[in-house]
Amino acid sequence: MRRCSPPELPLRCIRLLTEPGDLVMDCFMGSGTTAVAAIQTEREFLGIELLPEYVETAKPKVDRMGGGPEMADSHQVMLGAQREKKRY
Repeated sequence: MRRCSPPELPLRCIRLLTEPGDLVMDCFMGSGTTAVAAIQTEREFLGIELLPEYVETAKPKVDRMGGGPEMADSHQVMLGAQREKKRY
């Protein structure tokens, strides 16, 4: 059974150390908890994961958040960027 990190941990770090619009990089993306936290707090994210099973676990979570990940199959690199929001 895989254990996911509690979402409160990355949320707290992201809010404390970054501003909305900043880039959050997670070089051990795992199940995508940090990516989801980045999207929730209006940050961009870059996630890297070597194991395909973790990429497949993270992808639906990030998709549900509207992150729209793209995958580079050759390196199992998952990239996501929050869609541009118009400011008026």
